[in-house]
Amino acid sequence: MPGGVGLVGAGRIAQLHAAALRELGVPLVGVVASTPARSAEGAHLLGADRAFDDLDALLNEPRVEAVHIATPSGKHHEQAERALRAGKHVVCEKPLTTSAADSARLVRLAHDTGLVGAVAYTYRFHPGVRDLRERAAALGRLLLVRASYLQAWLLDAGTEEWRLDPAQNGASRALADLGSHAVDLIEFVTGNRVHAVSATMREFVPTSTVIPTAGDDIVVIAFELEGGGIGSLQLSQVAIGHSNSLTLEVNGERGAMAMDLRDTTRIWWATRGDEPSHLPVGAYGTDEDYVAAYMSFLEATQRAMAGESVADLPTFQDCLRTHAVRDTILRSASERAWAAVPAHDEHEAVPSTEPRVELAAGVRK
Repeated sequence: MPGGVGLVGAGRIAQLHAAALRELGVPLVGVVASTPARSAEGAHLLGADRAFDDLDALLNEPRVEAVHIATPSGKHHEQAERALRAGKHVVCEKPLTTSAADSARLVRLAHDTGLVGAVAYTYRFHPGVRDLRERAAALGRLLLVRASYLQAWLLDAGTEEWRLDPAQNGASRALADLGSHAVDLIEFVTGNRVHAVSATMREFVPTSTVIPTAGDDIVVIAFELEGGGIGSLQLSQVAIGHSNSLTLEVNGERGAMAMDLRDTTRIWWATRGDEPSHLPVGAYGTDEDYVAAYMSFLEATQRAMAGESVADLPTFQDCLRTHAVRDTILRSASERAWAAVPAHDEHEAVPSTEPRVELAAGVRK
């Protein structure tokens, strides 16, 4: 039987984790939330064996092999670090942290402890996305990429919404929440990294604090890819009529392809000289697709925890990569100029020069 999971958080995303774990037969050992009462409520709702009063109690539970973090972004760094130092594998919602420096530290810590650090870029596991990735080489030389990720929820968000508080969500909103998924998807499907960007953005909804934010409720980005292609990306959390609209179109010299996650059952495909067509993919076309994607993602993490090399598993390093692109987008918008993404992410594929991290007493990997 797979090792048990301790779940940090009891909200909507935690419910996706719990549902996927249940389908995979992975034991949900326990839940810890913001208060002991909330932990008890969450454990009951999510079908966990028990509730934990605090994170230390969860980390001290020997049946917990992996910790899943589904809390506000500002809490991720501390919770992930404590879990890794306690000898637990970590599966974290994105963004991994609210700063590239903190993400780099977690990349290093996961490397030095030899533990799995995975980030929930679950769109990688949608059947349509996998189909596009497999077909990308058939397009020939990459010419143009068009992507958008639009939502509307921020229009009706109350002042109690944690994503409006930079202390909990970080300075960035749409870029951190939607942009991280979109950038990872563009690079994952095309196999090309974003090389340079030119961005503009607007703030529509003021924050609930006086702490300055990036002002990125709406973002429009032009970008260049390392392979020579160019593209555009639109992000908004105030787009009326869009509950969760993610689209991607890739054009090459021999063909083009596209997907729209409002209809997960098919992709669009065209080749030179032929009529465009819609090709079916193995999806339900309902919310079950999101659970299925989480299942595939978590199944991949289970294989990685068992020592298997899983090439497509999104890791802490992948989130550090999206941080590098996000920070470059913010710099471009601030300077109103093109900006180059650093050629190499900090700590990328660099062996540690520090002593190997010692885990807590009695902890085994």
